[in-house]
Amino acid sequence: MKIFQNRLFGFVLATVVGWGTAFLAPTDSLAATMTATTNNLVSVEFTVPIQSPDDSSIIFGLWTYSTSATISGIASLYDGTTLLGQVETTTIGARFTDPSSVYSGTANAVDIDYSSVSDGSITGLFTFLFTQPGSAFATFDLNDFYVHTYTNAGNLPTNDGSVTNVTLSTISTVPLPPSAILFGTALLGIAGLRRRKRKISSQGDLMA
Repeated sequence: MKIFQNRLFGFVLATVVGWGTAFLAPTDSLAATMTATTNNLVSVEFTVPIQSPDDSSIIFGLWTYSTSATISGIASLYDGTTLLGQVETTTIGARFTDPSSVYSGTANAVDIDYSSVSDGSITGLFTFLFTQPGSAFATFDLNDFYVHTYTNAGNLPTNDGSVTNVTLSTISTVPLPPSAILFGTALLGIAGLRRRKRKISSQGDLMA
């Protein structure tokens, strides 16, 4: 598996521990530390085989990691550069679920249609942006990322995915979530309408 540790990510994609299973973890080691200002974006390229009809969720996470304090971040799933889903998490990982899944609504999870990255023919992208401010940090092994698939009955190890590439990078400005960007755009639009109304009103006074 190719692992790169960069200071610059070619393009910035805006923006679990707790699912224990009896799998054999990788043995290679490449230690990494994340903070909100240094190495704050980890990008995980992956593939998964064609899922079974009762496939209900896909999980990204680490075999193990340690933190200095409570952490928070934004986990995102992409098909190429197309954002499929995004969720704020309190762990380095996330669960992306079908709305009918028994895991829908669980912690660090979001309901999305992830079928485009689970058809066995495409490389998907999972990212985690570390947003916890201050001195908080997380340390882990870059080779410890995994991709697990689940049915409503539990993990489906025969359909688990493979991590093909991991990139650790630093972005200087934390991007706003799409909802915040839309909200900001709406506010600018309202401000523009108000300025226009005041201008029309002033013209009306002059014409009176």
